[in-house]
Amino acid sequence: MAAGPPGALPPLVAACRPRQWPKNLLVFAAPLFAFRFEADVWLRAGGALVAFCLISSAIYLLNDCLDVAADRAHPTKRHRPIAAGLVSVRAALTTAAVLAAASLSLASWITPALAVVVLLYGLIQVGYCF
Repeated sequence: MAAGPPGALPPLVAACRPRQWPKNLLVFAAPLFAFRFEADVWLRAGGALVAFCLISSAIYLLNDCLDVAADRAHPTKRHRPIAAGLVSVRAALTTAAVLAAASLSLASWITPALAVVVLLYGLIQVGYCF
């Protein structure tokens, strides 16, 4: 894997699209608007944030692998790490599987209900990819 410009994220990390992670901060809305300010509630919400960041990154990697040919022909998307050849499809798919497993493991450790929600979210996103 080649490195990007100085100060840039490593290509595999960039392919996970961490700039999209802030949208997952929405998980904090539930305890905030329920006026639940106990530390354990916020720790679980923080774990949910991490679980959603991991599963969303797994989906971004999968989607970029499925769309690699089209992305290579696109004027902007051709610069994405997988389309640009900075991350192999195999490495991206392996990382996606690890991230998805980690996300579901973390979510199930927090609560089985969260694992179901994360799994359903992931399945809906995979459906979108195909």
